[in-house]
Amino acid sequence: MGLEVGGYHDSPDWPKLGPSLLIATCVILAIRTAKWPARFDEKLSHQELDHEIDYAAGLASRVLSRLMAKKEGIFPQKKVPWYQPTEDDCVQAAVKCQTMNRTHEGLNSYWQQP
Repeated sequence: MGLEVGGYHDSPDWPKLGPSLLIATCVILAIRTAKWPARFDEKLSHQELDHEIDYAAGLASRVLSRLMAKKEGIFPQKKVPWYQPTEDDCVQAAVKCQTMNRTHEGLNSYWQQP
């Protein structure tokens, strides 16, 4: 199996998008909880805060998904190679295809027997 690079295409650099999502979530959370009293008690469950975190993460994720679908070019990109098949790859694929056709024909004849 040969691995000859046929060219490159741009693709979003997903590892760099993680911090963007985290920062967006934190900004949304900070804005939504800005007027809350500044206290923290480890004995309390903080269900309201958990709800706000879930909401902020969901909102940031939806915004990122929407922007990726509509404006992919504004995010960090990386060059991803695509590979061109060699003659050996084409021969191997043809052999596999012929084998699969024979198997398929054999199964058809088996199922059509009375």
